[in-house]
Amino acid sequence: MAKLTSELLRPVDPAHALDEAALLRYAAANIPGFPGPAPALALTQFGHGQSNPTYCIQASAPGAGTRRYVLWKKPPGAILQSAHAVEREYQVLKALGAHTDVPVPKVYCLCADASVIGTPFYIMEYLEGIIYPDNTLPGVTPSKRRAIYFSTAKTLAAIHKVDVNTIGLQKYGRRDNYCKRQVFKSQQLHGKNLAESRKDQGKFVPSEKVMHLRKKLMKFIEDHIYPMEGEFYKHAQSTSRWTIHPEEETLKALAKKEGLWNLFIPLDSAARARKLLFEDGSLVSPGSSNDLPLGAGPVEVWHQGATEAMASSSVGRENSFWGDFYVISGRKWWTSGAMDPRCKILILMGKTDFSAPKHKQQSTILVDINTPGVQIKRPLLVFGFDDAPHGHAEIVFENVRVPVTNILLGEGRGFEIAQGRLGPGRLHHCMRLIGAAERGMDLMVERALSRTAFGKRIAQHGSFLSDLAKCRIELEQARLLVLEAADQLDRHGNKRARGILAMAKVAAPNMALKVLDTAMQVHGAAGLSTDTVLSHLWATARTLRIADGPDEVHRGTIAKLELQRARL
Repeated sequence: MAKLTSELLRPVDPAHALDEAALLRYAAANIPGFPGPAPALALTQFGHGQSNPTYCIQASAPGAGTRRYVLWKKPPGAILQSAHAVEREYQVLKALGAHTDVPVPKVYCLCADASVIGTPFYIMEYLEGIIYPDNTLPGVTPSKRRAIYFSTAKTLAAIHKVDVNTIGLQKYGRRDNYCKRQVFKSQQLHGKNLAESRKDQGKFVPSEKVMHLRKKLMKFIEDHIYPMEGEFYKHAQSTSRWTIHPEEETLKALAKKEGLWNLFIPLDSAARARKLLFEDGSLVSPGSSNDLPLGAGPVEVWHQGATEAMASSSVGRENSFWGDFYVISGRKWWTSGAMDPRCKILILMGKTDFSAPKHKQQSTILVDINTPGVQIKRPLLVFGFDDAPHGHAEIVFENVRVPVTNILLGEGRGFEIAQGRLGPGRLHHCMRLIGAAERGMDLMVERALSRTAFGKRIAQHGSFLSDLAKCRIELEQARLLVLEAADQLDRHGNKRARGILAMAKVAAPNMALKVLDTAMQVHGAAGLSTDTVLSHLWATARTLRIADGPDEVHRGTIAKLELQRARL
């Protein structure tokens, strides 16, 4: 889809950051008419479409206006001596602009001194235009398409008409064996890139450290978690279910001893994804390793209260003799974790200013769970599961007075806080869903190999083999999508990765539901019971088509981003 030149601009990639002060000094000294004195400099980078890092320089000064320039530089790192020769490109553009009618941007200066911004570069004028990646020009009227093709042909003719000898480019390069030399150079470059193992290659291959950690974690789960599932389930059905099973603390101590505690802290999202993709086949394991969603913190300390029905909550401000307080009134339901006896602090998000812009109406505040007026009304059930002792509470706040000092970041910043954790939090859910689906696959295969129907093992029936293959295909598709989302989150941040995060958040629950449903079908009536973990895993997976944003919202995000890409 066609794009304006300016629509390709984005913040500078940290890997391509420049010394802006040095660049400003050089530009002011070498570009005729550069705004000054002491202009304000805004530097952005073109997102794609060039082999060299390419930047837009916007310089503004009072009385001098604003001007834009394009900086084209040699990429950093080890490259072939004659590759990315910006010096040669500068000379070609300069000669074409001065002596021919070939339409090229005006070039201002060439800097061969790598000490200025790291590599040689040149600066030319900025030209706004429309870029058509598809040469069939879809959506363009016939008359406009004809004009574009005619202009392209005219430009090609002008280029072929150029006599390099008369415009001073006779030393541009050798004229013999051009194709042979280009193929040979490409082979050299490809081999060099492979030898250097560029950072963006093989990014889904775990490091030795992660592989060792994953192996250690899987052994811990198989040796200590799976054998305890039955005990934890019995406890969750007993009259003591709203208390903590004593073995949980034992498992935590063991996890700490084994170096499997708070694994998410030192790892980036992609490395953490590779580890967690194998973990959450158990309903016990996340708590035992304290691997809760990013931003969620230990459940022993605090809990976040948030609900889809956000408008049902209101927060008023009261100034009294005793100092500044917020007075909170409203109702929150699906407050996950509030039933836990270790929960001491609620993090509540509610409206403080109904007249502010929508994204500034919400604030986030810390509330002691024992504050007068905080009433836990009831535990809510998820397909009949109360998820004790964690639980999902309905809470009423009735004139709850909370000190102003308890507010986080300031009034109107609740949405900002929520968005900061929702991206990584959604990714965490996706990782857990991959693990749950893997557990479903294991149980499904185990059942199919051990049960007989119509005179042969279930695993020998063609219909089962077809279903099993489809489940594996969908699981691997979702796994790669989650890994890609984790990688983009690490490299680009929450905002730029929101599209791929939304895709993963839609794909992972739907995949897990299909795999777990197939596993339940293979188990027959046993799959519907609590004799296996399947029904509980299925119920949890089903909630994640709603929790942290329903599928419809994420599909809307994906579609909007696609439409933005196509906008002129």
